[in-house]
Amino acid sequence: MTCNEFRRLAYAQNETRDPAAVGHAATCEACRRLAETLRRQDEALGRALAVVAPTGLADRVLLARQIRRPRIRVMAVAASAAMIAFVGALAFWQVHVTRSLAGEMIAHVVAEPRSLAAAENLPRERLAAALARAGFSTKIPLGEVRYAGQCEMPGGIGEHLVVETPRGKVTIIVTPLGHNALIRQRVARAGYYAEVLPGHGSAVGVVGPDAEAIRSVAAMIEKA
Repeated sequence: MTCNEFRRLAYAQNETRDPAAVGHAATCEACRRLAETLRRQDEALGRALAVVAPTGLADRVLLARQIRRPRIRVMAVAASAAMIAFVGALAFWQVHVTRSLAGEMIAHVVAEPRSLAAAENLPRERLAAALARAGFSTKIPLGEVRYAGQCEMPGGIGEHLVVETPRGKVTIIVTPLGHNALIRQRVARAGYYAEVLPGHGSAVGVVGPDAEAIRSVAAMIEKA
């Protein structure tokens, strides 16, 4: 197993129990440190998610409703909003912990540095065709296409493109048909950020080292 193969597996899975990966880590100090860093990050996030509600919280809420009956509707709306925000935050970090599809896309980018080093000037039709397959607009002015290729993903072959934006290069990955994301996903790992947008029949992922650039490009694709 090569270092690139090990890193791809480490980013895409919660634990690297594959015998080949274990054997590689035993002889490669850099990959062993990477696996340990990812393990500590997952443990820290797991502890952050283990939030326990204060004892008697439900009783206090019911009592407050009885005492302040005129404000019941306001309190109900506020409680609902708080619950929605909590669930949203939990989903965000849970995706981070499991790495999921967004984590796999970061692994692809880390394992294929040549794609980021490419400086070609390719037709924008390559990007338009890939986005159209996922049901997104083909007229998004994202920037010049510097690399266009394919990558192996669960369920088949995906499209792998690199676009030059005002904030630097951004990788766009379109999953194979039938391999969709049920929810929007966001992951931050080892200096990379990934955001996955559910499409129609496949999903689109945006990956890069600049968080603001990733958010901006993802928003442009989603709103087009």
